[in-house]
Amino acid sequence: PVGDPRDPATAIGPLVDPARRDRVQALVEEAVAQGAMLHCGGPVEVDGVAGACFAPAVLTGVTSAMRLAREEVPGPVLAVHAVESEAEAIAGANDCDLGLGASVWTTDRFKGARIARELRVGMVWMNDHLVSRSAPQLPWGGVGGSGFGRARGAIALRTAAESKVVTWDPPAGRPFWWFPYDATKVRAGRAVGELRSARDADRERGLRGGAIPILRVAARGLQTMRRR
Repeated sequence: PVGDPRDPATAIGPLVDPARRDRVQALVEEAVAQGAMLHCGGPVEVDGVAGACFAPAVLTGVTSAMRLAREEVPGPVLAVHAVESEAEAIAGANDCDLGLGASVWTTDRFKGARIARELRVGMVWMNDHLVSRSAPQLPWGGVGGSGFGRARGAIALRTAAESKVVTWDPPAGRPFWWFPYDATKVRAGRAVGELRSARDADRERGLRGGAIPILRVAARGLQTMRRR
């Protein structure tokens, strides 16, 4: 029930101020005027509570042209928009400047993960909603019109710092990346890049074609160390 937030039995307390309640109600009324159907919810008066209470509202028949579907609604409102396919649902969710968070409900974990990757939002909750809000180690933030940067977590701390790279003296001998260059160094460098690839085929190719060039470059380095 909607009520006093100090009461343990209360599920939803009042909104932060009357202006917030009025904005939510205006968006709901505008959607209804444009053809949506309000099934429940709206402003309510609760005995003993002076705050701006708003019961959870559920609307169907909401279209992407309505402000209710394109603006952040600062209150407990669920706008139902029917679609014909998964692709249409993803396209509709991404057809908006906002991108704070999204919930994906499915019994197929692989499908859910694929949908999560395609959604342009800062957070995705699988078969849940707002769960990361209670985990301070997880970053919080959105993309697009929902803001930039992240709050909380190590990522948020890194945004307040500037990184600097400092390299020390090169190792003894001539580093392999110094001049002069030749075909052997090129093949060795390409092989090193392939060996660091995440693809098995790239690593196998780098090992087959790069073992000898890498050994030759290493031998050159040892020779320069001896000269020193």
